[in-house]
Amino acid sequence: MKYGIKSILTKNSTEIEQFRDIIKKLNLKIIEINGDRARCPNCNSKTQSIDKKNILQKIPTKVLEYNDRFWECKSCNQIFWEGTHIKNLQKFVGELNER
Repeated sequence: MKYGIKSILTKNSTEIEQFRDIIKKLNLKIIEINGDRARCPNCNSKTQSIDKKNILQKIPTKVLEYNDRFWECKSCNQIFWEGTHIKNLQKFVGELNER
């Protein structure tokens, strides 16, 4: 702490255990990935759930075939869905929360 920068030393070797150490030491609450409370990564506005039938012309057919839940940014109208990235994050967060 030569410059007064606080840090956390974790001695665990796995990424999950390292994150658990940080969560515990900072007294953070259990986290979750939830599209219903997400914000747009483009403009930071809130997103809202949107019915699949209302966006048929706005996204690729394959995306429609493989996904059921969609959200739209209230400001920039960008559309989001639970693709593999979100599913992987949900799995990771699920492992984090298994204590």
